[in-house]
Amino acid sequence: MHISVSQFRVQLEALLAGVLGETSGQATSISDFMAVAALSRLIVANVAAMTDDDLAAVFGMIERVVDFGDEEARNAATTGFLENLQNRSSSGNFSFEQIAPFLGPASRRYCEEWDRFTGVKTPGIGD
Repeated sequence: MHISVSQFRVQLEALLAGVLGETSGQATSISDFMAVAALSRLIVANVAAMTDDDLAAVFGMIERVVDFGDEEARNAATTGFLENLQNRSSSGNFSFEQIAPFLGPASRRYCEEWDRFTGVKTPGIGD
């Protein structure tokens, strides 16, 4: 099954709406951190169905945020997204090696630093 980036966004919005519900007919707002954490969960659940182009688009966006985002955006991209993927990999929920080739240089450096900090070796990082 092919999942395009636009379909991915629809899935993300549907997941968030389901988790957050609605209040008085208005959607509940969430932080960027929670949104990217939800995006990482969607990647774990759908990575096998995603094309290389889809993964390149998602991780290209993350790389731009890591490189050029403000502090809050960088924290969301690194802590909320990249670390979440590494944690899910270390707990056996998916293989980080499936997404490692799509990491940009700044994202890869961050993941390597996180491995050094935690003492965990994420497959596909620093090989």
